[in-house]
Amino acid sequence: SLAAYQGEYGLEQFWHLKASEGKMPAGVILSIPHLMVTLDEMRDIDNEQQKYLRKFNVKPLREGMYPNVKQIIPGLLPMTPEPELLPDVARILEQTIWVIEHALKNDKAFIHTEGDGEDDYYFRIPVLKDNGSKWIGQKNTITNNFQPVSATYDSLEFDRFKNLPPFRDVLQMELCPLPFPVREDGKPDYFPSGFFVTNARSGIIEMFEAIPPFPTYHEMTGKLPDILIKQCLKKGWRPDRVKYRAFHLTTLMSFLQKHKIAKAWHAFHLPAVDEALDSMMKSIDGQG
Repeated sequence: SLAAYQGEYGLEQFWHLKASEGKMPAGVILSIPHLMVTLDEMRDIDNEQQKYLRKFNVKPLREGMYPNVKQIIPGLLPMTPEPELLPDVARILEQTIWVIEHALKNDKAFIHTEGDGEDDYYFRIPVLKDNGSKWIGQKNTITNNFQPVSATYDSLEFDRFKNLPPFRDVLQMELCPLPFPVREDGKPDYFPSGFFVTNARSGIIEMFEAIPPFPTYHEMTGKLPDILIKQCLKKGWRPDRVKYRAFHLTTLMSFLQKHKIAKAWHAFHLPAVDEALDSMMKSIDGQG
């Protein structure tokens, strides 16, 4: 398969995923906007794409496997891209061939040369010539423009929340789409996101909530402070020290630190969270 992460927002999340060295939950890929091309059997391709494969008499590329193009919108089930995105898929495939050929010839040195910063990238851009267009390489700098969404919460509940006694143990927090699709009238099919708060010492799941990714996955994260406040009011305590992993918990962590509620630091290794996720998966699959 081939995945192309969309825009600076998608690129930043890709590097976050890569930096984890495999420690992120598998479902996190469903929270990153990207286009994907895979080779699949015809029966695993949706009816819309099957229609076009037959219309244009596309032959299997390998042992009964056909190209399957999907768009991943964070939190939603993979879907066939909108028509205006399909030209991007063709360009991505062209550029992938170009990148691989040059990597083989240049031992990957063409991607980052000496003196380049980690935010410097080479782009292929089209230049119009008399006899058509030509692709040329150009170095650009990409910076992280990720902006946390505004936190939403009830001010009266917040006043009660900040006066709660602090929780004694370190808490581990995670947010990731759960690979169990949900269908509701009037909404696109989606994967609910699991918000986990676990006790680092005992491994107990202190809080859990499944959250729909609406109006968008990014905007949904602005609801997390309100969800945490309500859960803490039921528990009778507030967090004091928090470890977190998910890219999209930035809004919640900023909220906690801005109001001096809790100290928070990022960590990819969250054993209590991983055990909770594994236990939930086994339970839903009927193995636990």
